[in-house]
Amino acid sequence: MVCALFAGLSIGAWPALAEPQSPAELSHEPIVALDWQPLNLVPPDQRDSQCKLCQGRYIDPLANEVINPNAPVNASAAGGTSDGAVLQLNGAAVLEKGGRKLTADDMTYDREGQRVEARGNIVMREPGFVIQGERASYSMTNGSASIERAHFTLHEEGVTGSAAVLNRDDTTSLRIQQGALTYCPPDNPFWYLTSDEITIDQTQGVGEAVNTVLTVSGVPIVYLPWIQFPIDDRRKTGLLFPEIATGSRGGLDVAQPIYVNLAPNYDATYTPRYVAKRGFGQQLQGRYLGESVGYWQTDLGYFHSDDEFEKTTGDDSARWSVGVEQTGSFGDGWYSRIDYQRVSDRDYLRDFNNNNLSALRQSALMQYGELGYIGRDWRASVEVQQFQSLATDINPGYRKQPQIDLAWHGDSNWLGIKPLFAAQYSRFDAPNTSSGPDAGRLFAEVGVSYPLVRSYGYLKSVLKYRHLAFDIDATPTSPEDSVSLGSGVLSLDGALTFERSTQFGGRAYIQTLEPRVFYLYSEYQDQTGNPVFDGANLTFSYQQLFRDTRFAGRDRLDDANQLSLGLTTRLLDARSGRELFSASLGQIVYFADRRVNLLAGVSPHGQLASERSSSALAGELEWQYSTALSLRSSALYDHHRNRFDAATLQVSYRNDQQAAINVGYTLRRSALDAVDAALTEQASVSAYYPMSANWKAFGAVEYSLAASELVQSSAGFEYEDCCWQVRALFMRYADAVTNPAAILSTGPIEYQNSVQFQFVLKGLGGAGSRIDELLTDIIRGFIPSGR
Repeated sequence: MVCALFAGLSIGAWPALAEPQSPAELSHEPIVALDWQPLNLVPPDQRDSQCKLCQGRYIDPLANEVINPNAPVNASAAGGTSDGAVLQLNGAAVLEKGGRKLTADDMTYDREGQRVEARGNIVMREPGFVIQGERASYSMTNGSASIERAHFTLHEEGVTGSAAVLNRDDTTSLRIQQGALTYCPPDNPFWYLTSDEITIDQTQGVGEAVNTVLTVSGVPIVYLPWIQFPIDDRRKTGLLFPEIATGSRGGLDVAQPIYVNLAPNYDATYTPRYVAKRGFGQQLQGRYLGESVGYWQTDLGYFHSDDEFEKTTGDDSARWSVGVEQTGSFGDGWYSRIDYQRVSDRDYLRDFNNNNLSALRQSALMQYGELGYIGRDWRASVEVQQFQSLATDINPGYRKQPQIDLAWHGDSNWLGIKPLFAAQYSRFDAPNTSSGPDAGRLFAEVGVSYPLVRSYGYLKSVLKYRHLAFDIDATPTSPEDSVSLGSGVLSLDGALTFERSTQFGGRAYIQTLEPRVFYLYSEYQDQTGNPVFDGANLTFSYQQLFRDTRFAGRDRLDDANQLSLGLTTRLLDARSGRELFSASLGQIVYFADRRVNLLAGVSPHGQLASERSSSALAGELEWQYSTALSLRSSALYDHHRNRFDAATLQVSYRNDQQAAINVGYTLRRSALDAVDAALTEQASVSAYYPMSANWKAFGAVEYSLAASELVQSSAGFEYEDCCWQVRALFMRYADAVTNPAAILSTGPIEYQNSVQFQFVLKGLGGAGSRIDELLTDIIRGFIPSGR
């Protein structure tokens, strides 16, 4: 189960109130730098990112020691006396036993009970823990102790503090009376807790305090009668810090998560939420991980009365959402997957899901379930699927209820000849009578392949027969119908690899030249008037040159008589073998017109393209200039019309200081063969950049070159040091649902605004984790920080 998912604040019963004492009254200093080393004194191998933020770290001199309660006691002092049972040590007294060490001005040691009374300049140590105090009673056997005017440090947890009296019952718990505590570096405690009583349980990884004041930057800001906080990254039941945002669709948005750690393998989070323009709502998330059923996550949302929505749409003011995700594998190759999302209305995600721009732009929600089996030779699955449309101009499409797949994937062969078999039955259910008829569809293919693989290349031959049949139900306007057809397919796929050694700039490289040829022949069958259920044209790209179909789905058996020619070159580092550069260019040469289309009378690329003797030129390029800087690009160039039909460019920069900078360009025509094809052309820039050890700036811009309008812009800043962090993010984005042409054409665009805020006191938790999700969404390569 994933750890460190939550860190937060727990509010319990209100005890009798008492005025908390100030840090000066608790001890002579609230925070003392026990075992704290500034950055310049920390060994280089221990200077991680947290150490650099803190400008130092706690270093435990006993970190490599192991406690042995059966070890003998070693004692030393400037002077002392003994009566046999009691040893009196005076001046620079030291007692050591199996990883435990106690020093003081004077000690009285009871040898039989192994109990020590110590006075003056006391330092008590064991691995991961140190206490300094004035008077102490200490057990050399189990480590229990009572120390007056104490200061302490827990090295691994990064906790330090003070106490008028500190009691340690065993090696896993501390009770602090009239004390102070912080996770901040001792030389600059930005925040600390002062409390009548603090209990730290290292076994459970939790601390509790009563009558507590939280002081930030020297100013007491909140009084808490009872607080529970984590001392490590284990999950704990509690009240998490709130989510705070504001936006043009909802106004002020405040959510208060309450986390319940029910068991090691399941938990729940209940979140009351107030949205100024939408009213009060509730959200519930449950998670479960089991050996037999895998991982489950259920998300529920409900707003009882959204008067703004009812006023603007006339629909019911009650709004809700349901989400279920499941992945699991169990029992000899069986697996399952569920992805179910449903909302009460088309606007729900735009009104309430403000932590993910991609979700806000969804035009449909999928409701999917699959049960499958993968054996040594066979693969089988049953799935159901349907969609909920979130756009008024998009039909939800046919429902698969169900689809059954069966395929052979074994490695059996006869003289190198391998069998091929795959079958699929789909039952399509129309969402309404106007969408079309219900139908069943059967697809099957059977054949053989003969692969020849050598170190210098390969040749793979495939011969197969495809069968397609429809059983179409009767409708009020048409009778029942059945369609059955078949087609033979032959393909030959061959490639060679040539290598040569070369040098650039004094470095040795290996360059390859890899020509590839792919011949495809598919028999033609007239399919005019056949239904289209889930068919679509595959996006043309360099990889499409070497596929044996141009359609997604099984609604068509496409015809082909064509030869694909491709050429790839790579540049490899001669010492490491790492690929630094690759470029590919290719094209299809057609020997016959393509006559099979998804829709009658319309070719997949327009009538002209189906009659052309060659396809557009397709190319790809990847360049890993260094471990930090990379470039990726792809393009489709239509030499018949002397234009680019598609192009992408992505330049990315990463470094060890968490910097992430991306520059991108995208061009695509919605109908590749139309003279006036709708054009999507965008440029984007996104960055997360550390300006110093503490300050970072981030933002992203998407600009439509076709519409000469900003599609999305965001900007923000972050300050982070050892013990606190603050972030602010402003976003402005085009509402793609109400303005579907915003990215394609000019005209008025409706924009939405949002402001997100995040504040974290490290060790206690914080407000506003939505920013991490948004930055992950809009900045490629962003890695959320955490402690």
